[in-house]
Amino acid sequence: MATLTDVLAWVGAVTGTIGFGWDVYKWRKRGAEVRVRIKPNMLHAGPRSEAQKPLCIVEAINLGAAPTTITHFMGAHYTSFWQRLLNRPAASLFVPQSSETATGVPYVLAPGQVWIGRADQAQLDEYCAKGRVKLGVAHTWQEKPVMGWVPKRAAPKRIATASDP
Repeated sequence: MATLTDVLAWVGAVTGTIGFGWDVYKWRKRGAEVRVRIKPNMLHAGPRSEAQKPLCIVEAINLGAAPTTITHFMGAHYTSFWQRLLNRPAASLFVPQSSETATGVPYVLAPGQVWIGRADQAQLDEYCAKGRVKLGVAHTWQEKPVMGWVPKRAAPKRIATASDP
């Protein structure tokens, strides 16, 4: 029969093991946690030129406790349900960023900071007409890129400018 000392020893061993496991879990999860938001068909506010093209804005937000470096702005094009299910895109896309239109890469993303990338909406609409498109970023804290689906939406209606009659 177990004595009170044996029972207390087992309780201490079990709670100590659970506490140690919880600390290991917290240590593994305390790094960078990047989330991606996709905002299609965005236009510049204020004075606009006739040649202004809609953009797809991609925001990467670091919700974790450690900084990370965004290394690539990328995408994937899926033409069938099976490609999406097996995560085998028909084409992988690299989205170049110029310093005049977006925050460049590589970019150090501190905790709580937002990185903004822009892609040409007309080009994405061509891909969306033939399937589905994901956009996202690759960063140094994890091997898999963080991606989000580009919604299939109709192009925005033309907004009247001050020069219109």
